Amino acid sequence: SSGINAEYGGILLKPGADQDLKTLVVSIHGGPHVLNTTAFRPDHYLLSQLGYSVLMVNFTGSLGLGRESVAAISGQIGDVDVKDVHHAVEEISGDYDHVVLMGSSHGGFLAAHLIGQYPEFYSAASIRNPVVNLVTFAGVSDMPDWAYWTAGLPYDSYKPPVPTASELAVMMEKSPIRYVDKVTCPVLVIVGAKDLQVPPTSQGVTYYRYLKSRGVPCDMRVYPEDGHPLSGVPCRADHLMQTHRWFLTHLFMKKKEEEEEGKF
Repeated sequence: SSGINAEYGGILLKPGADQDLKTLVVSIHGGPHVLNTTAFRPDHYLLSQLGYSVLMVNFTGSLGLGRESVAAISGQIGDVDVKDVHHAVEEISGDYDHVVLMGSSHGGFLAAHLIGQYPEFYSAASIRNPVVNLVTFAGVSDMPDWAYWTAGLPYDSYKPPVPTASELAVMMEKSPIRYVDKVTCPVLVIVGAKDLQVPPTSQGVTYYRYLKSRGVPCDMRVYPEDGHPLSGVPCRADHLMQTHRWFLTHLFMKKKEEEEEGKF
């Protein structure tokens, strides 16, 4: 337990001893009403074969932890879920040289929060179709009720509300975009151009522009024929290998810089 809410769960997948990169990939699920299981996942299997350990956290709001845990996330998004994931990582991070983040949708939301709230802790991040700004999300997504419910605000599907200034302030307070000035680690942003749930121009693309303008090492991959799941076979294979390339390149660069600094 993180001491924040009800107990959370986690699964750790380790590589073979002869392949170990001493790098922990924190793979954060979306939803948030989803859960990680021990079922086979090609992306996690491939990462383990490449030498990464993969940590999957079922944080507050995930399924499988009871109704109270599911309901607890309303009004506490960007807080208890972030703390659960970071607490789980801290429990085992001493075994690794690097900790990196990977997440899609709400998982991208949490990854963006983590690199903003704990900027010195994480070495790199790869975020897919991330929600970064609830204010703009609520106005353009095909599921605006998500922004209201997770923020703890009322919503009427039959008569969608016009958000008040105070409600917009609540949404912004819970959005990872507010921490963008604190981000320092390299960030790869991956989006599907046909995403209607998390329209990229208001979320991932905007986040990339903010990072780029602040001198943060970043790149963006746009898949023109894919939507929110990014599940097309060519797309899925490519964005996973781009993520591996991103981690390997920047972790190597960081190690090389540290070695160069040690010479003086």
